[in-house]
Amino acid sequence: MCLAALVVWGAIVAMIHLEEIARETPVATRWFTPQVLGTLWITLAVTKVMHELFHALVCRHFGGRCREMGMMFLVFAPTLYCDVSDAWMFRSRTGRILVSAAGVLAELVLAAIAVLLWTVAPPGLLRSLLMSVMVVCSVSTLFVNANPLLGFDGYFLLSDAIAIPNLAARAFGWWRDRIQGWLLDLPTDRTDSTPRERWILPTYALTSGLYRMFVSVLIVVTLSRGLFQAGLESVGGLLTWMVCLGWGVSPVAMTWRIAKDSRLRRLVDPGRLATGGLVWLCLLILALLVPLPRRVGAVCVLESAGAQSVFAGVEGEVASAIPPGTQVGKGDEILRLRDLRIELNRSRLETEEQVLQQRLIGVRLQRADQPDLAALVPVLEESLAGVRKQLALARLEAQNLVVRSPGAGRVQEAPRKPQRADSTEGEEASLETWRGSPLDSENRGCHLERGELCCQVGSDSLEATLLVNQADVDLLRVGQTVEVRTGARLQFRLTGQVVAIGQSPIAELPMELATTAAIPARPQAGRNAVPLEPHYQVRVEFEDPQIPVSRGTTGSARVKVAWASAWRQVLDLLRRTLRVDL
Repeated sequence: MCLAALVVWGAIVAMIHLEEIARETPVATRWFTPQVLGTLWITLAVTKVMHELFHALVCRHFGGRCREMGMMFLVFAPTLYCDVSDAWMFRSRTGRILVSAAGVLAELVLAAIAVLLWTVAPPGLLRSLLMSVMVVCSVSTLFVNANPLLGFDGYFLLSDAIAIPNLAARAFGWWRDRIQGWLLDLPTDRTDSTPRERWILPTYALTSGLYRMFVSVLIVVTLSRGLFQAGLESVGGLLTWMVCLGWGVSPVAMTWRIAKDSRLRRLVDPGRLATGGLVWLCLLILALLVPLPRRVGAVCVLESAGAQSVFAGVEGEVASAIPPGTQVGKGDEILRLRDLRIELNRSRLETEEQVLQQRLIGVRLQRADQPDLAALVPVLEESLAGVRKQLALARLEAQNLVVRSPGAGRVQEAPRKPQRADSTEGEEASLETWRGSPLDSENRGCHLERGELCCQVGSDSLEATLLVNQADVDLLRVGQTVEVRTGARLQFRLTGQVVAIGQSPIAELPMELATTAAIPARPQAGRNAVPLEPHYQVRVEFEDPQIPVSRGTTGSARVKVAWASAWRQVLDLLRRTLRVDL
């Protein structure tokens, strides 16, 4: 009773803190990180030892013996196993049920203790371990160990509760006998069974089979998402289709086993066998031709919506710059350059203009007394006009030393520039190559070339830039729905639409994606890495662009493209994976 009260108390506390637990539980795509996998591995090993020990203790309590004990590997984790088969000889059904349920009850008690300790534990390793115990001993225990549709503790509990030994074998044997009788005209096992068993056996087999298929699909989907995050999307796709192929060929394998048995082969009706094979072949072809949903995966980086790029109008040294994140209006100064050549040229032309202007004034005043000077007036006027034209260009060039905002918005850093691998200490300071961002304080005095990207000005709203492989870009269309996951733990889910598709491959990866190794790339000196395969940029606008993540955050995206048959998807998957033309 005390243990039951503890489990109920833990369940109530878990319900109270349900939102916080959901927030700290890793999403499916984060279960494959080394930290989470290591924590789960340790938790699984320890909790399963407690699970098996409780089986043995309860068996001993009812007079049974634990005949064998040793170590086994469960999901590559070393754990304990106990042979408590003596429980099947107990006359008391209650004793048999309690022996079967002991492991599940032990894990639920551990989960309740973990919940209570988790509520007071500080953030860190201990809290992560307690969260793993909660997940392993509650969710996985209830849906796996305690589930009667799988061959674990829950199955033996149900078998004892309804008093039908060998429930699974007899249930699936019921369907096997009927299929053999219906399609192959083989003799059906007519063992005596009660009226209750006549509906329990087929119902259990059908329910268990469908549930096992559901679990298989769930495992494959989870593995595929994890492999996608690791850049192994093709491996995940092949895994999916291998599982589907296994389901498709299982009836063929059953027929082959019958055909190899000489005793059964004489009883097979060729007509029914041919009809059954034809029906199955038609169903298989139909399944391969039925259109299925299709998604294209890609990596993405978030950017400011409607961002305008700001370029340097002239070359020069960086004299001053405002910090990123500053709100500016149209025409506000962002960055100021310094170039002595431009400044000296403007000063010289201004001085020359003043000298010519004074000479022209003097000649005009003296030409009444000295008529010979009248011929100099047109010459001086022409020279002054030429100097003024040069001065206007020099002043325009000097104005370009001040980089101004093309519109209202917030100043955002452009993609950061890596440090040049071939830079030497002997370079002159005035021509020193900048790195990072021109707005960085350490780049004061560095040389900026004409036309170089200084920054971007945009709104606080975000949009996404996807990088799609050349093999998939032909499937994309403007207006298709896109699901993006981003954030520190990919906890933010955004929905948007494709608004633009690049017409040519990108020359180099954005710095944010080059450092993640999400796309195989070849590094190069002085520039960002170059992708090994052609990738195209795809711009996506979000339905709700106000999200609590910063510009430059990377994530993963899936684009819902036109449906395609399973056969078409298999061929495309093989083409991308094996690099052959089918």
